[in-house]
Amino acid sequence: HLISEVLKKGRTIQGDLFMVKFLSLSTIKQFNNLIMKQSLFAFLVSKKLDKRAVVRNKIKRRLSEAVRSLLPQVKAGQAVIILAKKEILKASYQDLKRSCLASLQGMTLK
Repeated sequence: HLISEVLKKGRTIQGDLFMVKFLSLSTIKQFNNLIMKQSLFAFLVSKKLDKRAVVRNKIKRRLSEAVRSLLPQVKAGQAVIILAKKEILKASYQDLKRSCLASLQGMTLK
């Protein structure tokens, strides 16, 4: 429910390696003030990218780690979805982290 709402109503930032959709949790009725202290992240990797689950899971783990390292800089109370693009398959971790930082800055960090 939350993911479909963010995909429909959220703002979009296009990056080289992925697309970021985000929406403030305050605009979603079901979330109370307890969750507003943190942001929620979801990582979507399509089967179109690679049919092998091992590869898709590795991409999700790399994205998760890149975001985790930048978490203290992310504004609280956001629902964020990161949708991987085909270019992410050839990117190094440093490129991934750099792209994450640029995209999250577009969301206006703290």
